[in-house]
Amino acid sequence: MSPASIDDIEDVDPGLARERTELAWTRTAISFAAVGGALLRSHPAAGVPILALSLLIWELGRRPGKPGTGHARARHL
Repeated sequence: MSPASIDDIEDVDPGLARERTELAWTRTAISFAAVGGALLRSHPAAGVPILALSLLIWELGRRPGKPGTGHARARHL
C-alpha cells in the first residue's frame, strides 16, 4: 500500500480512539455519580435521578460500536 493510496491515516490505524472514547464515557459517568452523591445529602429527590443517569451513561459507554459505522473525515487536497 503506497502512501498515495491512503486517504486518511486514521482509517488505516485508528490507534486508541475507541479506548479514549470509552474512557471519556466513564469519566462522564463518574462525574454524574459524584454530583448525584453530593446532592443526595442535601436534596435526595434530585440526587437519585442523577445517580441513575450516571449508570445509564456508564452503560451507554460500554456498548460496543459496530465496525465501519464511524464517519471518516473528508479530506480534500
